[in-house]
Amino acid sequence: MTGCATFSGTRTDKDFETYAKDVFRHQNRIGNQLLFLIMDNNDDERLLQAEQRLLDACQELNNMAIRKMQRQGTNPITKYKTRLSVKECDQTSRDVELLLKKHYFPADHTRRNEQPAE
Repeated sequence: MTGCATFSGTRTDKDFETYAKDVFRHQNRIGNQLLFLIMDNNDDERLLQAEQRLLDACQELNNMAIRKMQRQGTNPITKYKTRLSVKECDQTSRDVELLLKKHYFPADHTRRNEQPAE
């Protein structure tokens, strides 16, 4: 998994913040891939279910990111809920990424934007 760190739950707040940012970026990239696939295959139930799983698992992390972007404060309960949800978001992002690689980009999905050789 490129760019993703694992987090044991026993590291410092700074380590956790770095991990959470990595998870946020990863799930965002996977979500974008899903979005484009759904636009081309809007009746694919597997994609729709994967999108919903990703949205559900990453809701707290996304809400925290929105609050930070809007420079809104967060209370300890919100921070705690976000901390609890990041690992699930990470795992769900990885699961969805594997689904995409297996069923939608079976060769090398990172090369999909390259021009075919002539």
